[in-house]
Amino acid sequence: TFTETSATTSGFSKMEQSCKTTVKSTTVSNSWIVQKYSSIGSNVKLRSMVFTGAAHSRQPVSWYYQIEKQTNNYNGNCLVIEAFADSTYIPRFRIHGEIHLDCRSGNNYTCSGVLETDTKIGNSINVSTSTVNSYLLANDTLTLRFKCTLHEQHVNWTSKQGVDQQIPDAQLVIHLDDLLTKSTFSDVTLIAGKKKFLAHKAILAARSSVFAAMFNHEMQESKENVVKITDIKPEVFQEVLRFIYTGTVQKMDQFASDLLIAAEMYALDNLKSKCGDHLGSTLSVETATATLALADKHNALALKQQAIQFISKHV
Repeated sequence: TFTETSATTSGFSKMEQSCKTTVKSTTVSNSWIVQKYSSIGSNVKLRSMVFTGAAHSRQPVSWYYQIEKQTNNYNGNCLVIEAFADSTYIPRFRIHGEIHLDCRSGNNYTCSGVLETDTKIGNSINVSTSTVNSYLLANDTLTLRFKCTLHEQHVNWTSKQGVDQQIPDAQLVIHLDDLLTKSTFSDVTLIAGKKKFLAHKAILAARSSVFAAMFNHEMQESKENVVKITDIKPEVFQEVLRFIYTGTVQKMDQFASDLLIAAEMYALDNLKSKCGDHLGSTLSVETATATLALADKHNALALKQQAIQFISKHV
């Protein structure tokens, strides 16, 4: 429990908040059979199919396994097993995966870590060649059996009024993402470069005052239901649309600067702030000057101040 104070016109008022976290788990069993194991060379990586399951909230999660024979490494000759998250709509801090390799040797072969799309889950599992031959291999066929346990955090918080409120369900993000990707009930076409995006006026207008003004007035775009997007590359605009619909960005590392510019063009203040935070956290001697110029040109005041401070200390 903590106490938070906020300024008001009459002085200071106190708001007490508390939160409750529970972890709920589900377990999914997987098996992977690799035939003609002896014919696989060292340092050759094999990948399994993508396995799917559902967390306690019934949100879909998918993952896959990868194996590689290694010789003369630090741990001796062994089989290296790794697990990777394929996709998840559950926020990173709320889902944790624990992978257990079923092996009768008596050793505990596990890896665990947060699940984040396209990211390795925890550390590698190293199984010695002797253990593989004794317990996992028969008739030159490798059989791997896993138990994947998905631990999902559920957080509830209470304000001083005693109203219990839950963090919004990730299913909302899934549904809005589906609405964008499947173009269901779309009523406007957005053209960026040579690529067309089907979207929904109501969502665009609700999220961007620029789109709202465009559709509220008798402009050509409103009459023809076609909007031409200039000065934004298609792959960048796709991320803009993703943010408009879901509040998320998948390729911030690639497009942070371009997205900041696009965010200002379409009055997406939260996206602009996210881009500024990312660029500020990755400042370097090589990028600081260009980042300062970008922030100054596009009115990213917090980023501008951060760049100035960085330059004064390091350049």
